[in-house]
Amino acid sequence: MDKKSYLLWGFALLLVSFFALYAHIHERGFLYINSGNQVLRHETRLSGESPFFNPWQYRILSTWAVEGHVTAYEKMGVPTPYYSAFTHFRFVEQIIIFVLCFFYFHRFTRNHLLALTGIVLLGYAMSYSVSASDLSFDTYMDMIFFLVAFMVLERGRSLWIIPICALAAANRETAILIPAFAGVLAVKSWSPLEIDRREMSIAVAAGAVFLAVAIGLRAYYGFPENEVADGFKWLQINLVDPKTHFFVLGVVNICLFLPIFFFGELTPFLKRAFLVIVPIWFLAHYILVPVHESRLFLVPQAVVLIPILLHLIESGFTRRS
Repeated sequence: MDKKSYLLWGFALLLVSFFALYAHIHERGFLYINSGNQVLRHETRLSGESPFFNPWQYRILSTWAVEGHVTAYEKMGVPTPYYSAFTHFRFVEQIIIFVLCFFYFHRFTRNHLLALTGIVLLGYAMSYSVSASDLSFDTYMDMIFFLVAFMVLERGRSLWIIPICALAAANRETAILIPAFAGVLAVKSWSPLEIDRREMSIAVAAGAVFLAVAIGLRAYYGFPENEVADGFKWLQINLVDPKTHFFVLGVVNICLFLPIFFFGELTPFLKRAFLVIVPIWFLAHYILVPVHESRLFLVPQAVVLIPILLHLIESGFTRRS
C-alpha cells in the first residue's frame, strides 16, 4: 500500500475505535465508569471478594493490566484516574484488535477496502454489544488472544499458541477453544485418519499449559460454587426472551447464516473454524449465561464469521473476473 492508503487505514481505525467506545460510554454514563459499578467490580476482583466469583474472579490478567493503568494515572495526578484509565485501556484494546484484523482479514481477501469493510462491520458489532455490559476488558482481551492464535495457526506457526494459551488462561476460560481448534487442524484427513503428530503434540501441550494456569488460579482463589450455571434455566430464558435474539443478531447479523448456505465454498481452515468454534460457543453461552449481553459473541464474529464473509465476497469477485 502507498502512504495515502496507510493514512486512510490509520484514520479509519481511530474513527471506528472512537465510536465503538463512545457507544459503551454513552450507554453506561460517566458516573458508572468513574465511581459506580465499573470501579466497584474492579476493586472487588482485586481483593478476591467479587460477588460474581466463579468464573469472574479467575479472569485476572485484564484486571491487573487495568490496575496498572489506574495506579499510573493516580501517580500522575490525573483528576479522574479510574475513568481515564478504564476508557484509555479499552480504546487501546480496540486499536490492537483492529490492527490485528488488518493482517488477519487480509488472509481471506486481497482487497484492502474489503478488509476495511470487515473492520467497520466489527466496529458496528462492538457498538451494538452494550446491553447489560460494562467496558468488559477481559472480553476484548479474549478477542486479542483469539486473533493472534488464529493468525499463527492459519499461517502454520502453531508453536506460538503455547505462550498464547498461558496468557489467555489467566484472562478468560473461553480461550480453551484455541488448543482445541489447533488439535482439529492437526488432523489432516478424517478418512482414513491421518494426524500430523508434531501439530497434535503442540495442541496437546498448549492445552496442558492452559489447564495448568487455569487450575493454578482456581487453587489460589478457591473453588466456590459456580454463580453462572443453573441447569438449563438460562437456555430456556434465552430461547424465549425477544431481546436475546434482538441483541445477538445485532452483533452477528447475516454473517451467522452465510456459512450454512455456502459451506462448500469455504477453505478447509474456515470450515473447521466454523464447525469447531461457532456451535460450541453458541451452545455453551446459551446454556450458561444471559446472552442478551451480546458482547459475548464478538470473538466468533471477529475470528470466524467476518473472515467467512470476506472470503465469500473475494471468491465471488474472482469467479466473475
